[in-house]
Amino acid sequence: MWAVDNKLSQSQIQQNTVMTDANKEQCGIIPHKGNRTPVPAPADAPVIIVEAPGNGVVELFYKQPPKADGSSSRGKPDGVANCKYVYMIGATAPTKVEQCNLCAYSSKNPLRLTFDPDMKGQHIWGFACWVNSKNQQGPWSNPFDTSIN
Repeated sequence: MWAVDNKLSQSQIQQNTVMTDANKEQCGIIPHKGNRTPVPAPADAPVIIVEAPGNGVVELFYKQPPKADGSSSRGKPDGVANCKYVYMIGATAPTKVEQCNLCAYSSKNPLRLTFDPDMKGQHIWGFACWVNSKNQQGPWSNPFDTSIN
């Protein structure tokens, strides 16, 4: 068996339609499977941190729960495409996710919501979950809330 330069292996061997899987293995190269690894539905809920710096702006930051599998505690877990937020504006907290009538998705931290200055003092309530590239949702987070400043 002999070592193969990586560029050579990609252009001349791995993508060569004449090479069989057995030929590739003889060259010390693992053949491509031909099918993609399925993306599992997210198993954990995000932890949401809310900041309301003022001027009608509310920022929602997501992070992985402590001790989550593959967690660096910052950003999204592997296989997650977005964080889905459902929220409502009102005086009383929702008792279930379905009561939230507004929805937003974010693939980057933070999700920045901007409200009219006339809404100052109103309360925002909501939940969040991870969503993978197949649009499968994970469990909902603990509720979050803040006032518009």
